[in-house]
Amino acid sequence: MKIGILCSASLNKFNFEALSHIVIKHKAQGVCCFIDTRPGKTDFERFIENARERHGFYVLLMSAYKLFNKKFKKIDIKSYCQSRDLCYFETADPYSADLIDVIKGQKIDILVHLSGFDCVIKKPLLEATPLGVLGYHHGDMREYRGQPPAFWELYYGESSVVTTILKLNEWEHTGMLVAEKQTPINKADSLLALRKRMFSSTTDLMAHAIDKFYDGNFSPSSPDLYGTLYSYPAIWEWFVLQYRIVLRRLRLKLSQLPAGSFRNFGLPVMRFWQR
Repeated sequence: MKIGILCSASLNKFNFEALSHIVIKHKAQGVCCFIDTRPGKTDFERFIENARERHGFYVLLMSAYKLFNKKFKKIDIKSYCQSRDLCYFETADPYSADLIDVIKGQKIDILVHLSGFDCVIKKPLLEATPLGVLGYHHGDMREYRGQPPAFWELYYGESSVVTTILKLNEWEHTGMLVAEKQTPINKADSLLALRKRMFSSTTDLMAHAIDKFYDGNFSPSSPDLYGTLYSYPAIWEWFVLQYRIVLRRLRLKLSQLPAGSFRNFGLPVMRFWQR
């Protein structure tokens, strides 16, 4: 089975590691990268876009975090393909007839969307291969669709966050379930700590999900019900989350004190709002 990778010209750490797992596990069957060379949106453009919907604060906050935490240099995908002897094709028109012809000419059986090519993959690419297009979704489709990853699960006091592999369709944050993996939420977790652990533990999930299609008998399943579609938090929701994280950590510390200590002294009762 030959695999096609839909990606942008450079990959962040999570997407690079996901690609690496796919190449290691499936290179013998054939892996080919299709690179979207269009420039992505800048952080400023994303801020302006989300500010109109009162979500600009979160985008600004994450941009500042990335600015001061550049521990991973993005990987140039063209250079990576050349070093691994992988075939690759570049395009500035992801839905052109030329690209579809190349995909079909390479006899790609299944596509994997990692980055680029727009948030919602359009019909020409969805129908370009016999098995369709797979993609990551960091959230349980039955409960938490949308973004940002792990935020709302932590906000509402869930015990875990689910990473899902979907067979994509034409609608945003929907699709058919192929594989899932849970990451436990610890009582002392911050959002960044939870996300780091969730991302690092699921980079190989796509490579294993592809295995399910080899025998030709696997059929993805649809959720009984799609959950709430979330978006970036407003500024007050961000501060509510920080307040809840502090309370959780304080309660954890107090629960570890010896018997007879003032375990609940001065702490308000912590209640999670109903969704």
